[in-house]
Amino acid sequence: MTEFKDINEFLAEAEEIISELSNTLSKLSDGINAGRVDPDILNSIFRSAHTLKGISGMFGFADMATLTHKMEDILDSVRMGRLPVNHDIVNIMFEAVDLINEMIVAKGKGEEVGHDKVDAIIVRLNRIGESPSSLSVVSTYSEDADIDKGILGVLTEYEEHRLQQNMKAGNTIFLAGVEFSIAAFDDGLVELTDFLKSVGEVIATLPSTGDSKDTLHFDILFGTQKDAAYIEEMLKGRNLTVRRVKGLSVPAPQAESARDITDSQLSLEARTEETTLRSMSNTVRVDIRRLDNIMNTVGELSQLKASISQIADKLRLEMGFKGLAIELSKIDKNLEKRLKELQDNMIEVRMVPVNQLFDKLMRAIRKLSREIGKEVELITSGGDTELDKLIIEDLADPLMHIIRNAIDHGIETPAEREKAGKARTGAIVLKAYQKGNHVAIEVEDDGAGMNMEVIRKKAVDRMLVDEAASHVLSKEEVLEFIFLPGFSTKKEVSEVSGRGVGMDVVKKNISRISGAIDIDTEQGMGTRIILTLPITLAIIQALIITAGARKYAIPSGSVLEILNIRQDDIKTMERKEVVYLRDRTIPVLRLEQFFYRGTAARQEGEMYGVVVGLAESLLCILVDSIVEQQDIVIKSLGKLLKVTGIAGATDIGDMGTFLVVDVAGIVTAATRGAGKRAA
Repeated sequence: MTEFKDINEFLAEAEEIISELSNTLSKLSDGINAGRVDPDILNSIFRSAHTLKGISGMFGFADMATLTHKMEDILDSVRMGRLPVNHDIVNIMFEAVDLINEMIVAKGKGEEVGHDKVDAIIVRLNRIGESPSSLSVVSTYSEDADIDKGILGVLTEYEEHRLQQNMKAGNTIFLAGVEFSIAAFDDGLVELTDFLKSVGEVIATLPSTGDSKDTLHFDILFGTQKDAAYIEEMLKGRNLTVRRVKGLSVPAPQAESARDITDSQLSLEARTEETTLRSMSNTVRVDIRRLDNIMNTVGELSQLKASISQIADKLRLEMGFKGLAIELSKIDKNLEKRLKELQDNMIEVRMVPVNQLFDKLMRAIRKLSREIGKEVELITSGGDTELDKLIIEDLADPLMHIIRNAIDHGIETPAEREKAGKARTGAIVLKAYQKGNHVAIEVEDDGAGMNMEVIRKKAVDRMLVDEAASHVLSKEEVLEFIFLPGFSTKKEVSEVSGRGVGMDVVKKNISRISGAIDIDTEQGMGTRIILTLPITLAIIQALIITAGARKYAIPSGSVLEILNIRQDDIKTMERKEVVYLRDRTIPVLRLEQFFYRGTAARQEGEMYGVVVGLAESLLCILVDSIVEQQDIVIKSLGKLLKVTGIAGATDIGDMGTFLVVDVAGIVTAATRGAGKRAA
């Protein structure tokens, strides 16, 4: 059992177990729908509940320990065949997991969840456990059973149950004798077990006696739907003695309801372990704030390194490439290499897969769809894509708002979907993938889509735009209205949505982490929302540029290319400045004028165009000069200094302190300004 020094370690462990429970319960539900449930999934759920019971008991969290103990009892009855596997049990388990998660969140805040909630779930679990079908199965074997009675005598209750279920399913039972050298038995036994599981279920692995002291012997009992000839051919060439077991009998199976799926329908891909001990792990949990402190120190080291580089350059100019100049240059290059390695390793430590977030959303979707009375399926892909831990946490609420809107506004009721010729069950696709130096997360539903005319009329009714101007707005400009506070097309307020709180929160939170949001929708077909996010906000590379009399830092991850721009390269289209790049028209933004509206536009001399791209938008930012590229650490300006287009500030030693440009904010302001001008 893991020992915890403080409650934070318990919370981290409990969150991992809850995530695993949600994932395996979803797989169990899918197995029920498909008519084939893997016993290994049941065992995994049982072990998770058992572990959670143990660690909550260690901390004296009596309510959580009592609830998980009751879950463990029910799950044990299910895997032993005393209770049928059905959606009723899965649903109550999901509710219990949601309540445990609520208790964990409360513990982290130093609060408590009411005892009445826990008692209500336990009463319902007790009703399931006391159902008439919760009976022990008595095993019988015929007198001429062709199997060593000593082997039958050492089977655990679970192994005996799995043996009976294989026979009830009409599977052939084989007993394989195998021996390995003492040095190689561990890997060899695992490899053989996996090999046998490809054609059946390994019921038990038992040590046996052999003739040699230098080898270890095992008897492997397994069941399969394949015939004896197939098994003998498959195992040919392996050091095995295999014989078929005959003469075993079990009680006639009881009648099963169409809804319940008993263990006779379980898949043949289960492992034999009834319980497992957690293996030794090299993982160390670290508070993200400690990593932030280390990253700040690394950032300061980078600034010191920049100062050393400047001194080395001055020495080379004064002394030439000799003596101290050579030595300091070598030290500078070596320090640069080691700092880069340190930065990369620190960023890697902060990265976590987005699956951590996807698993939590699965629980939310199940709960919301049940509350609203809609059938919704979540399909995920790219869950192994990694993002900074802090970005993952800041992404949780925006994604939850998007999912909530998709279920309430987008997905139709089963009856409406059937009338429209769609499947009763709506689909929400959650996808993550790498996109250059960014990560894109898409949320797509196959629901009703957004009605542009309804949004336009709502904007006119709220006097956000006049009637005449509203008819010349593009699709993108109309969609921009849904990001305004209090804007909702929902006619009735529900527990889920309709209060006009949601998409404005999404946009604010995404902008806060230097991300962008795009919407693509088609009425009757569905909606796709794309979030484009930086991989990390810890240490980033940035271009140091000048615009007017000031210097700024532009994150290099958003920079696609840098152009030499003359005044005659800039054209005017619909009263907006643009440049043409490889047959594409790109809007132009003069950085100095963006921050200081009264500044006159530069008309002479060569300028630089920094082409930035975010999501589907491109923008050419005009600056006066490119100074250099630097690694920077972005520091927040605080809540009182919120400036559109500014992500924070950075300090670069002798060069001073610069403002860091928020590329996402500037792109949004520049490319979606037409709707605001019309308003």
